[in-house]
Amino acid sequence: MLVAAWFAGSFIFFVLYFSQIKNLKPLKAVFRSIDAYRMDIFTDSLTLSVVTTDIRVLAFVALGAGFVVSLIIPVAALIKLNEKKENIFGDARFATINDIRESNSFTLDGDEKDGIIVGIKDKKIIRYVGAAFSAMGAGTRAGKGAGIVITNLMKYWWSVIILDPKRECFNITSLIRKVILGHEVYKFDPFSSVTHRFNPLYYVSMGTSEGFNQLENLSLIIYPYKTDGADAGSYLNKTAGGVFKSYAVALWFMIKNDKAGLKTLDIEPVFSMSKINQLFERAEPEHLLSFMNDIRSELRGKTKRLLILVSLALRHSLRWRIKQKHNSKATFLMDYHRLLTPMWQMLLMEMILICGRCGKSG
Repeated sequence: MLVAAWFAGSFIFFVLYFSQIKNLKPLKAVFRSIDAYRMDIFTDSLTLSVVTTDIRVLAFVALGAGFVVSLIIPVAALIKLNEKKENIFGDARFATINDIRESNSFTLDGDEKDGIIVGIKDKKIIRYVGAAFSAMGAGTRAGKGAGIVITNLMKYWWSVIILDPKRECFNITSLIRKVILGHEVYKFDPFSSVTHRFNPLYYVSMGTSEGFNQLENLSLIIYPYKTDGADAGSYLNKTAGGVFKSYAVALWFMIKNDKAGLKTLDIEPVFSMSKINQLFERAEPEHLLSFMNDIRSELRGKTKRLLILVSLALRHSLRWRIKQKHNSKATFLMDYHRLLTPMWQMLLMEMILICGRCGKSG
């Protein structure tokens, strides 16, 4: 550093000499200093007694400036080297074994009941056990299904929902998941007659304080309408939804209190969508009203109020004009029968799952 300070000071001495003593402009003084530079002249200016005072002072000032410059340059270089570089194009790389071991989100040959399989390294299975969302992208026929999805279905111990348009996941893994992993496996196939179905009324907890609200939500899924009721479709859907709720509650009461009446109508005492349809087709509203009036005295509290609401709705249906009744009945049957198709059952199942009301099939 002393050598650097000496060289820097000697050059600064010539720059100061030409700019201050010879009154040259700074840029010209620099070029003249390059031409006239001699180390011995700077040394003599510091040591010889015959040198004038102003030249000696100039030499010491230059030497001090040289020391400052020799300190600033290495310090600035260290700061620059330690500065965190911004990588415009990112710094992603493949993880090493040590990266995986040190990570809290991945395991190497960990508990097979934890996480999902994302790869293999040195014959050890890598599982992702974090809580974040996982996504995988690759080109067509790159092995996404065979390499990751099917592999996980054979080893994943918990419940899954799979979108399987090619049916390969079901065909390859359904038996393994049922026999080895102990899961019930259901296939919803909207374009095939070989498909599972489900009973959405299974998720309606009739007899509880939340039961009618759940039935109301199911009715809105099947018969959606605008709250302002500005168009004819909303009016008919709202009316058909009221009919659906009335007959659903009537069926529930008959299952609880009048199984003989259901047997007379050749309807099994099961709280399901098909049985509501049969009750609508086979039972007269007058007979249902008579039945409800007979059991009203035996009921108490919220159950009795629910029965009264259904009775009022059925009375209202009796006062429909012929055309209104025909249109509303057509709306009821059209939307209801759509629900019996596999496609609508799959969509309805998804809606119920989104609402967080998962459970066994009924």
